Amino acid sequence: MKVRSTDPDLSTIYNRIKNEQIDLQPDFQRGEVWTSSKKKLLIDTILREWQVPPIHVILNDDDITQEVLDGQQRLCTIRDFMDDKIKINGNLKPYNNDLMEVHGSTFSRLPKKLKLKFERYAIRIFEIYEYEKGEPGELFNRLNQSLTLTGAEKRNAYVGGTRKQIKEFVNQLNDLNVGKEFLGFSDLRMAYHDLFARLGYLLELKDLTANPSDKDLEDLYREDRLFSDEVVTALQNAIYTIATIKDEVSNNSVNVHITKASIFSWLFFISM
Repeated sequence: MKVRSTDPDLSTIYNRIKNEQIDLQPDFQRGEVWTSSKKKLLIDTILREWQVPPIHVILNDDDITQEVLDGQQRLCTIRDFMDDKIKINGNLKPYNNDLMEVHGSTFSRLPKKLKLKFERYAIRIFEIYEYEKGEPGELFNRLNQSLTLTGAEKRNAYVGGTRKQIKEFVNQLNDLNVGKEFLGFSDLRMAYHDLFARLGYLLELKDLTANPSDKDLEDLYREDRLFSDEVVTALQNAIYTIATIKDEVSNNSVNVHITKASIFSWLFFISM
């Protein structure tokens, strides 16, 4: 199997779809299942000129038409937007004045400058050719077997001071050799990062009964709202206290059953 790459703009891609040079419904695709909000998020990404994942297509025997191996939802969304079937959501964070001004607009109603920006946006396309039977299907399965990210893993993509603070708490825990053997759970899928993000959030509110959603925590990272010095110091001291308790338990061979919920409560009340 051979692969080559091209970078056509969206105007070219749209015309190929309309001329049936690109087949959006090959047998191995799953159908158009994206929600309206997800489609609008892709359009917003393109209008901000941010990077979009590449498309994988298979070149047919006629050396002209292509079947979409991976990226069907993205191409369907682009086609539908340029067909005026999708309206822009100009209220997505981080706020952008240019996009807020065209909130609710369809493609044909965009200002000329913004319309050209969309049409000229280029997407990397990997074209597969000279392949053996079964190779495209195997590639499709490999491209679509990735794990669903946890909230903590998604938040970790937001580079900033908040992420740095959380990482420092986790590093302190590791430096003091406080881990799965004592806590009862590991940092798999960034579980410790999630623990400290929630702790910091509740300590700022001084309310253990609050129940922040993944969106609340994502906004914390996205807006880079730093924890106060008071909360940071309190959590650092609480981690040292937990490490001391762990050493005492270990040295005296005391059997203590700790859960994620109990360690959360311990850290919270020690920090208060």
